[in-house]
Amino acid sequence: MRTRGHLAAAVFIVCLWGLFSYNPSAFTTSCLWQSQSSLKLNDTVDDLPSVHVCFALSGEETGFLREFEVALKSVLLNAPLERDLTIHILADQRAYIALANNSSTGRLPPVFERIELHKWTSRNQVNLNLYDISPEIPGLLDQTRETFRRGFNSTSVEIEIEQHTAGTYFRLWADKVIPPELNAEHLLYLDTDVVIMSNLEALMNEVNRQPDSIFHWGIGHCAGFVIFNVRRMNEIWSLASESDLRRISHEFEQGRVNDQLLLVAINSTYPREVNILSAPWDMSVTSHWRPKQSLLLGRSGVGMLHFNGGAASKDAYFDNGGKFLSAYPDTWGEATYYVNLSWSADACWAHNPKVVGSKPT
Repeated sequence: MRTRGHLAAAVFIVCLWGLFSYNPSAFTTSCLWQSQSSLKLNDTVDDLPSVHVCFALSGEETGFLREFEVALKSVLLNAPLERDLTIHILADQRAYIALANNSSTGRLPPVFERIELHKWTSRNQVNLNLYDISPEIPGLLDQTRETFRRGFNSTSVEIEIEQHTAGTYFRLWADKVIPPELNAEHLLYLDTDVVIMSNLEALMNEVNRQPDSIFHWGIGHCAGFVIFNVRRMNEIWSLASESDLRRISHEFEQGRVNDQLLLVAINSTYPREVNILSAPWDMSVTSHWRPKQSLLLGRSGVGMLHFNGGAASKDAYFDNGGKFLSAYPDTWGEATYYVNLSWSADACWAHNPKVVGSKPT
């Protein structure tokens, strides 16, 4: 344990993990960087669990990869003040190839070359892990189909599942991917069109008020921003399969087969098993967007912004004028800070351990 005032070097590690089976011993690992930072400012990090953040990437479209880069930037600059940070990227083969190290040239992929993480220093340790889960997708999809069969005609379920990218379900499989030796207790899942606006330490304080919940999300049921209890993630499948999915999908207008329906079903059927986050961590641009959110956005302390940029478009939400960014420059437009901030500027802020983990003013 570190004592107060003890100066210690923090290691910033970026690793690529290749997943070949559920057996952690089958993982292959290669570390891209291992460099030291200048100063460890706090003495409590050894006593607090790391914050684990998860992204799920399917495909190689430029738009969502650019969104991912902005989201990653916002996470790194809002790294928790009192804990280590581990970022997990679950990817199918196409996304993995787009992000993984180019072994033929020895060069890093463009996104990591721009980030230049090897030059960063951090207040606490930060780890970045990339997993290729392609070999496991067929088996995991079987589990997904079986869960939906309880409430829907099996033929239509098969068809509708195939109409959605398997990447939609990656977030619900994370507990089977992340190596158990990392001791992840809670896992924050982010869509690529989410921007973190406040330090993640505040979010973990909310989670700790009801730490045993199966998952934590906002009253708006945004499946693009969910904190999972890793130990209980397998219960999502069993409880959802026991719920009346047909009734719930109709009542909540969820559509018949999607990942959000599973979470809504648990929220509806077992509300005590779900923790509702405060409004600052439930800011989403959706068809259910509430105008009163603009009042909250004008105040300090907003935790996240979700732009719901997917749908049919393959463009990043901030391309082509960025509707909400330009229409509400003093509220939703605040996300342009991360869109426009260069990675070289990020590295500059990261070199100052007094400001790393919080948006510079």
